[in-house]
Amino acid sequence: MIRVITLILLMTTALSGAGSAESVKLPSPSSASPAAAEDSKSPGPVIQSPVGFIKGYTWGWNSKRGDYLGAPAKESLAAMAATGTQWMSLAYSAHMPAWNKPEILWGDKDPAMVSEDEIRLAIKMARTHKLRVILKPVIDPPLDGKPRWAINFKTGGPETPDDEVAWKAWWANYEAYILHHARIAQDTGCELFCIGCELRSTERFDVQWRGLIRKVREVYKGPLVYNGCLETMWEVKWWDAVDILGISFYSWHPEQPDSSIEAQVAHFTKWRTGLRVLAAKTQKPIFFSEIGCRSARGAAAMSGDFTHWEWPYDGQEQARFY
Repeated sequence: MIRVITLILLMTTALSGAGSAESVKLPSPSSASPAAAEDSKSPGPVIQSPVGFIKGYTWGWNSKRGDYLGAPAKESLAAMAATGTQWMSLAYSAHMPAWNKPEILWGDKDPAMVSEDEIRLAIKMARTHKLRVILKPVIDPPLDGKPRWAINFKTGGPETPDDEVAWKAWWANYEAYILHHARIAQDTGCELFCIGCELRSTERFDVQWRGLIRKVREVYKGPLVYNGCLETMWEVKWWDAVDILGISFYSWHPEQPDSSIEAQVAHFTKWRTGLRVLAAKTQKPIFFSEIGCRSARGAAAMSGDFTHWEWPYDGQEQARFY
């Protein structure tokens, strides 16, 4: 069964200001109040996005080989387009055998992953609905291990030095994967290409990320986005190398389960000042590349949770979130 229309995507108009693209330390939202987030200073001019405002959905995530083929995929994409969405983020995943092994399986080496022909077909189907496309190749370790943002290679236990040989192998493998799909993005005219998603443990490798981005730009001529984790966005030192700052902007406040619109506005407002500082420092627009909420009671407070399947259906809570 194809799993589609998972997460809504939005572009913010980020406020500009003086500053360089250095690492920025922002206030924790837990220590900022909504009132403090809204000061009396007039905002500066907006930072323009190279692709304009993005109104769309992620499509095709968590699918396996063959899921992009046939009537169900066509019907799903048509239903998504009928909502008035203008963009499709085509997200799919290659796989690592383990979170601490540098091998990345994709293409013919990963029979579970959607094929290149399917990826190209999905883009073609999106064009029939006049959708603009973000191509988003992702990597994932097995679900029974650590998540993608925790991949790591050590010579021994957690406190031992990095395994430099393993990291070198991982970067070579990741570069091959990303460059291959950057060429697909170029061939098919995708309007935006995502170079990585939630790879928090790799973000410290400034030289490697900059080198990869340079190589991607040699084969893909459109704008680039990196999809970071909200909690560590301001620790990335190479934002100047991409065109758009992407964020997985999920809510996580189980201690405050109130799902009223007022409570949710208060929660997200706490992040706004920090994001404005980041946008001003980097002079880059900010893109909510992942944001969403399941139609389940309790999901608004933990919108990144996909483990509590026992929660009862609550379409109104989902509607209040959006």
